[in-house]
Amino acid sequence: MKAISYLFFIFFAPALILINFNFLIFNHGFYKSQFEKLNVYETFGSKGNVDDQSEKLIGYLCCGKELDSDFFGERERLHLADVKKIITFNQAASILFVGLVLVGLLILILKKDEKEFAKTVLGASAITVCAIIFLWLSALFNFDWIFLKFHYLTFDNDLWQLPESANLIKLFPQQFFVNFANRVAIQTLVISAGLFLVSFYFLKRHDSKKH
Repeated sequence: MKAISYLFFIFFAPALILINFNFLIFNHGFYKSQFEKLNVYETFGSKGNVDDQSEKLIGYLCCGKELDSDFFGERERLHLADVKKIITFNQAASILFVGLVLVGLLILILKKDEKEFAKTVLGASAITVCAIIFLWLSALFNFDWIFLKFHYLTFDNDLWQLPESANLIKLFPQQFFVNFANRVAIQTLVISAGLFLVSFYFLKRHDSKKH
């Protein structure tokens, strides 16, 4: 039983983070809100074209649609092919982690030990909250360094080093990724904090019934 709880502790945080990442990466509404906030529409001088190209990009990343070769240059398209591979890998990892978490939950439910179930969810949620706060503070003071290290570690080429004149760079300035990371962190934090409070409340009620 303890082994199941430990596995749950390990996989819960990455599963929740990846779920929120995958939800947001294909959320065109988030893209449009950021384009408005970061003046991307003004940069291109056309709201319709920006929305159209970003929608095509999401379609390419999720569903195998074609990119506009007149909008994205060859180097940009090659880089986006690498990005698509990473997103596909993340989706596979999220399915694996979520599957492991669900199996753990199912085993705990079948054991019919409500207190152990609540303690496991409480512990996993607490670990996730602490991990998100640590990552958020690290990014707050060192985002530029983390951003560069991420690219050096993730990509085995320099295709991501695009000129400022590239449409991909103008479409997604660095602040877009800062805001993206913050949104993923906030969503993960809210969900895990909510689960923590519910589990804590359940354990308190469970213990009070025994006295």
